Order: sequence, then structure tokens, then C-alpha cells
Amino acid sequence: MQHVITNKSSFDDSAWVRITIWAAYTSGIAAAIGLVFLVIFFSGVPIFGPLNDLAVIVQYLLMLPITFAVYQLLQPYGQRLNNLALGVGVIGFIAVILLQSMLVLGVIPFRQQIVLVIPAFFVGTGWFILIERLGREEARLPKGFILHILAGLVFAYPIWAFKFAGKLKRSLVEVQDDSR
Repeated sequence: MQHVITNKSSFDDSAWVRITIWAAYTSGIAAAIGLVFLVIFFSGVPIFGPLNDLAVIVQYLLMLPITFAVYQLLQPYGQRLNNLALGVGVIGFIAVILLQSMLVLGVIPFRQQIVLVIPAFFVGTGWFILIERLGREEARLPKGFILHILAGLVFAYPIWAFKFAGKLKRSLVEVQDDSR
């Protein structure tokens, strides 16, 4: 039996919705683990620095399908701003992935990487700000400007990701219940 989400957007393939839900939960877990590793690293345990870097790579890789899913969700709400948000998100997230990977692989030293990755994090934060602005009417996106800013800065990303996954999951279940 095929289940389709039909309200307002072209984001209507239940398989794609399930992948997005999985990516949101998994990226939220990776972010939470990365934050714990970062705290332990700054507590004086150096091995947790590279572990944090790996968690960030996993988190941002999993954010890419979320970026495209949010783009689909926001199609009805402003095409130009939505296209801008997609571009900003993809560029920011790929920049973080590449810079973190280069650090982990020893291609660039930390002092060089940190100068480049901080602006990339801010570009990613721009995506969260843009989707918050565009998504005020979209019930399947988490609400709150501060939540979006803190998610972009990583500190509240696990909360944002779990809220997003939960809203998508509820909307999928509602559609499945309606079709029975």
C-alpha cells in the first residue's frame, strides 16, 4: 500500500519522507555525540578532538538529504528565497564536510582549518535562518527563530533534528491513518 503526504508541497513520496526522518534522527544523534566529544576534548582529553571531527562529518553528510527535503517542503512558500536557502545550505554543509575531512586526513592543520570552517558554519546557520523565515507556515518544520540560530551553530541541532523528524513522522502517520 502506497502512502502519500499531500499537503501543499511536492514532498510526497513516503520513501523519501522515511529517509529524511532517518537522516534527521541519525544526524541529531551524531551532533549530540559530537557535542559530548567536544566537551570532553576541552576538558583535556585530546583523543576526543578527532572523534568530534568525525561526528561533525557524519552529521553534515546526513544534513544534505534534509536540506533537499526542506527545499521540497518549502516549494509553495517562495521560490527565490527557497532556491537561495538550498544553495546556501548545500554550499555551507559541503564546505564543513570538506574542511573537517581535510583536518581528519591531515591535509591541513587545525590552525588553518578553524579559520575556514567557522565561516562555513555561519553559512550553514544562514540556511537555518532562511528556512525559519520561509517555513513559518509549514507545519512540518520546527518553529522558533532562536532554535534555528542555535541549531545552525550546532548547540541546539539535536533538538531541531529530533523535532523535525517527529513532525515528519506524525504527518506520515496522519496520512496513513487517513488512507485507511
